[in-house]
Amino acid sequence: MKNKIFTIGLICIFLLVTMSDSIAFSMKEIINNDALNDPVYGFIVTMVKSDNGTFENQINCKMRHLINDLLREQIPVYWTTTDHNLSVKKINIYNEEDMFFEKGTYIIPFTGNKTQDIKLLAIIYDYNQSSEIEENNSLKIPVYLLKESLSIQVYPLSEVKIASYKDRCTDALLWYLEVARKCGFLNFEFLEEKMVKDNLRLTNFNVFMYQGGGAYNIFRGKAYGINGAYVDIKYNVANTIRDFVANGGGYVGSCGGAYRAACGTKHEQGLVYFPRKAYNPKLRSYFAGISISDVIVESLHLSMEGIESEIFNDTHPVTFGLDQIVPDCIFGGPKFIYIGENSQKIALYRNTSPLIDGTASWISSEFGKGDVVLFSTHPGYIAFKGDDHESHMGNTVISNAIYYSTFGDETEIPEMYSNNLSFIEEIWDITSNLKNDINQISNIFGEIKDKINDTIYNFTNLFSNIQESRDFILQIAEQKNLSLNEVKKNNFLGFIGTKDSQDHLTYFIRYLENASKTLEIIEQIYLQLENNNDFIHQVETLKTDLNGRLNESQNIYEVGFKKWEQYNKTVHNYANKKSQIIQKIMGHVVDYWGVELYTIVRMGFNYLPQAYFNSLKFLRNHWYNFETNQAV
Repeated sequence: MKNKIFTIGLICIFLLVTMSDSIAFSMKEIINNDALNDPVYGFIVTMVKSDNGTFENQINCKMRHLINDLLREQIPVYWTTTDHNLSVKKINIYNEEDMFFEKGTYIIPFTGNKTQDIKLLAIIYDYNQSSEIEENNSLKIPVYLLKESLSIQVYPLSEVKIASYKDRCTDALLWYLEVARKCGFLNFEFLEEKMVKDNLRLTNFNVFMYQGGGAYNIFRGKAYGINGAYVDIKYNVANTIRDFVANGGGYVGSCGGAYRAACGTKHEQGLVYFPRKAYNPKLRSYFAGISISDVIVESLHLSMEGIESEIFNDTHPVTFGLDQIVPDCIFGGPKFIYIGENSQKIALYRNTSPLIDGTASWISSEFGKGDVVLFSTHPGYIAFKGDDHESHMGNTVISNAIYYSTFGDETEIPEMYSNNLSFIEEIWDITSNLKNDINQISNIFGEIKDKINDTIYNFTNLFSNIQESRDFILQIAEQKNLSLNEVKKNNFLGFIGTKDSQDHLTYFIRYLENASKTLEIIEQIYLQLENNNDFIHQVETLKTDLNGRLNESQNIYEVGFKKWEQYNKTVHNYANKKSQIIQKIMGHVVDYWGVELYTIVRMGFNYLPQAYFNSLKFLRNHWYNFETNQAV
């Protein structure tokens, strides 16, 4: 009986294997005979919508990494302006079908240039199947084969190059930096106020981001405005930004960045203050403010989370992929009380306050040749605060605003070229697994990685010292039976930005750690690429760039450490004073040193995120070129 069962089992296994081979052979025959010669005109990727907000957020963010990689490699990508039914095949599923794609779908056509088309295929494969240089290959981007030549209206996307404004009065920097990281906007530099005039050029950047912030009171460390008119931006800086936008650059501003872009501000007394004589790109700005949007605003002293914006114009590209109602927040942003003919509403406040419900929360403007997007709100905060459905909304809003402010004029998609499926399969076979044994590591970035570790240690140690001084102040306040509110009210707290700076430190250390991991991957593939003279030269260029950034941060750290020593001495001196009047004065001094220290340390972070961004750009660019060269 057992022998019979065993025999039957063997027969079943044989039949199963035979049938499996037969099915595989038959499918191969079908593909070879019916599909491999079919023309394919390019690829389609689109927003993924699901009930699982985390998955949705991750897949859509990685999709934008794909789009931005293609754009950096000068491969054309187009954004559709209307909904379409298109004839497609999903990769690895060879049944052709008509599918509905919403506006904002990304079309990636073949270029007609063999080398560029091979690179396109290599990049698509890495995101849709498996990448040799990615740590996490579990997240696959759904990609569709485009089976027809199209004649539709599209926006041609451009390689995004972001200049992010940073000075002592800007905040929310980390929120929008994190959007750039999550969505692959790796051409990203902070520009301090003193750097704007010499560096903000269309040859360097194509979008200027002003994430928020007000004028700065050195003793309080608080944003303030004069009847809502922010006055602390220098005229030459304002005019440089105006020229940049007027000549075709984009501008994305939130909260304080929206205040600054307005051409007029209503006083609390009812009068209107104009930051410039007229809204005209040809004129100079003689007063504070950038004035690149023909809107008038007034100050709102509202800070509210858990509010909503309702899409007003769902044909506007900033709204692509969004629900009709989206989560939002306001932290003192402006109320748009007048919107001129060169501006339009994108979204309205909803379920917020009678003061602003129904008024515009997001608008766009034209200024000369440039496009402007202004948020009274902070979608970047929605993106920053978690990996849930709400954060997906924030990432989408900011990404859309960046693309909108940098893309070309609406046009018909250019002539489309095709390759057959056999060519696609051939390239993917060649580029699917090129990486050598990862144990063969060339330690070419050892000095840089050591310097990264030193930078992490130094700044972590400095923050520990700062926190120790702050805790000492609170201990003294407790001994004097002062409540925390009394401590704040009397300026005894000092270093008001400790918590905010600690958040910056935590995230920027992560950027440095990611930079080290990326350099290690470059070391793993170094032996494969070392015969390329351009690669070797660029390695040295990357080393120089990273060394420069780390040295700048180290210099600022040393200034910050000396400032902390003065600060700590002042704190202990304050603690020994008996007179309340002297304590009051010393409280101001403590705050002064604290704010100065806070400012210096935050400026030290300018150079750290780009160490990761530039390393990752370098890795991807040279790996894609290597894959392409193997298949040409």
